[in-house]
Amino acid sequence: MAPKTALSVIIISYNTCEITDECLTRLVSALGQFEKATHLGAEVILLDNNSSDGTVHMVKKRHPWVKLIASKENTGFAKGNNIARKYIEHKFVLFLNTVTIVISGVLDSCVSYMKQDDAIGALTCKLVMANGELDKDARRSFPTPWVSLTHFSGLDRLFPASELFARYWYGYVSPDKIHEVDVLQGAFFLTRKKVLDEVGWVQEVIINQRTGNLIDGHLRCQLAAREGAKTIPVKYVDLSEEEEALILSTLDPIAGMAATDRAKLDDLIRGIQSDNEQVQALVSEIAEKEGIIPPDFEPVGIDEQGRLDQKKPIICPECGHEFTP
Repeated sequence: MAPKTALSVIIISYNTCEITDECLTRLVSALGQFEKATHLGAEVILLDNNSSDGTVHMVKKRHPWVKLIASKENTGFAKGNNIARKYIEHKFVLFLNTVTIVISGVLDSCVSYMKQDDAIGALTCKLVMANGELDKDARRSFPTPWVSLTHFSGLDRLFPASELFARYWYGYVSPDKIHEVDVLQGAFFLTRKKVLDEVGWVQEVIINQRTGNLIDGHLRCQLAAREGAKTIPVKYVDLSEEEEALILSTLDPIAGMAATDRAKLDDLIRGIQSDNEQVQALVSEIAEKEGIIPPDFEPVGIDEQGRLDQKKPIICPECGHEFTP
């Protein structure tokens, strides 16, 4: 008797024939291990966005076990996932990018972990890029004014393990530790069907068409749940990389959603005190760009043992946390 299907894997492809072939080939082993470990079945639904490189033919010939949806047009990522929605009836849903290679054991480990706690709405796994480096974007914090400021000013690169400055990529938390995060990446996004049905599936968001980056949308599930919204309109904008960085660095997603909170940004910048010349230069540069008077950096004293004067800690004006250099 075939095992009961509990997991639906959704993949969207567009002119990525070779990459999609490798993704599906490697996925077979992971699916086999999943069934063996959980005694549950899984299905793979691939929606092709009218590719012209033979992707549909390749899937039919090499991977006939895949449920293939061949679209007559390029529907995009969000709409493509929503089209696949009508074919899904199972408890767990995994959104998987074609560039993601799933190794054996990952699927059963993630689903088993989620089954242990109904409070878990979604999760991802540790993602490693082809060059062996950690994919930092697999886990991100909400882009509050302080988190955006420290990230786009480069402070999180200067202090990559600081709980105060490295919040955007959770640099202060080991990538091997299980912990809660604010934002998950779409490369490997495991959730429950009932969660998607309640808050809305892959909501269309604001995207910069030049870079493909999300301008707004990081909070879409939380806001949909809070406001009872089922859909969020899509909007494409045309921004240069400099304009995009400026908007993201000053966006207040909680209070204004799409407006720069200049008063809060002014308070944030004025509240920073540091003896590090690089930090001072970065903060002054941001202040000048925004037309804000930079803080008056006071020299930090050194005691007789050559240590920094603890009377001058760096204080985060967003949460009040004190950081000792």
